Amino acid sequence: MRNPFRLAPADLGFKAGLRQALVDESYLRARLGVLCFLPILYALYLVLEEACRRRPDLYWAFGAVVATLLLQLATAFFARWINGQFPNPRLQQGIFALSPTLTGLGLALICLWAAPFIGPSQRVLLAILTLGTGALAILSLGPSLFTYLCFMTPILASVLLVLVKGPRMEQGRLFGSLILAGQIVLIFVAAYVHILLRKSVLLELKLKEMILRDSLTLLRNRRYLTEFMQEETASILRSWSVATGSAKDTASILKSLNTTAGSAEPRSLGFIMMDMDHFNSVNDTHGQEAGDAVLVQVASRLKATARKPDLLIRWGGEKFVIVARETNRTPPFRLAERLRQAMEAREFSLPSGERVHLTCCCGYSVYPFSGSQGDVLSWEQVLGMADVALAEAKERGPNHMTGISIDDKGKDRLKAIPLAVEQDLKQAERDGLIRVTPTALKP
Repeated sequence: MRNPFRLAPADLGFKAGLRQALVDESYLRARLGVLCFLPILYALYLVLEEACRRRPDLYWAFGAVVATLLLQLATAFFARWINGQFPNPRLQQGIFALSPTLTGLGLALICLWAAPFIGPSQRVLLAILTLGTGALAILSLGPSLFTYLCFMTPILASVLLVLVKGPRMEQGRLFGSLILAGQIVLIFVAAYVHILLRKSVLLELKLKEMILRDSLTLLRNRRYLTEFMQEETASILRSWSVATGSAKDTASILKSLNTTAGSAEPRSLGFIMMDMDHFNSVNDTHGQEAGDAVLVQVASRLKATARKPDLLIRWGGEKFVIVARETNRTPPFRLAERLRQAMEAREFSLPSGERVHLTCCCGYSVYPFSGSQGDVLSWEQVLGMADVALAEAKERGPNHMTGISIDDKGKDRLKAIPLAVEQDLKQAERDGLIRVTPTALKP
């Protein structure tokens, strides 16, 4: 029988995403969990009010529990900041578990301190409140069974000790056994809820993966690029803002921002738009199945040629987008040339056993288009210029590359560049707005 807490081999690729999603869910539920727990804490205070008057230290203990609850609220509200400072989900979970663990220890201490001053009826109410606390904690701590156990174990141990060892409690052992059985049931329920939540989150991750990935080539699709670029562009613009600022520790700040490469330079992206030459002839001559087989092989060659941090997108049909990450301001012509060579290097195999030779054209540009004014042109506009460069390359014939980068006069007319390029590329070049690089590197 398979361990329900372990992922199936086919789902191991979702392990990191699942862990992060469960941590995020824990932080999200913590807000409501703290608010729902406050009435139980007040009820516990009413039950132990007489004990508090006889032992004033209990007031401080209740205050400490309230402080731990406020700490949990703070971690919940600053979850995004915590995730940014500590990317490791295990560390995020440890930070989250700290407050419930302290709360559980505080409640256990309250029970033990109050034990000598409460009678049988208060002990029964204390046990009932313990069961209520355990049931409520399932809802708020369900995403993390580890945190649930850290919270409930000290509370359960202290309540059982109070029931079994308390004076004038002839049936304390029997009642303690019932409470223990109830808590064991709650732990099993918590484990069951946790497993159901894991399955639900895993299913959601799988559905999202299907939406954001091309079903034929298994590359990412246009929707994924849109979601990816939201955070990526914000990070890039922050690095350029730091680089052009006056902070003394600019290098260390940039290294912290550039988590992938650890570079002390501001980050840039290279956009490459690639289109297969004469691809429609494959479909017309050999059929749709043959065209699909070629596209799958194109995706395989892209994966083998691109670097690990680069992002590969099937844009549509036989057109692909390659996002070269963690690059400098140099246009990505070398990567574009490697991709061009990878396509023409050997023939593509068809299901019929035949082989065809195909080449590609590439257009490329770099984001930010201007390092000094990175936020003037959006990444969509820069990608659009890479598309125009691709069209220019195809006009020159099969197996060509063209790049577009900023020229001297373009620095003062950034907003006008996209429209000028779209209307007349050659005129924009003559006006000194852009620099067009039409020559491919030779192997």
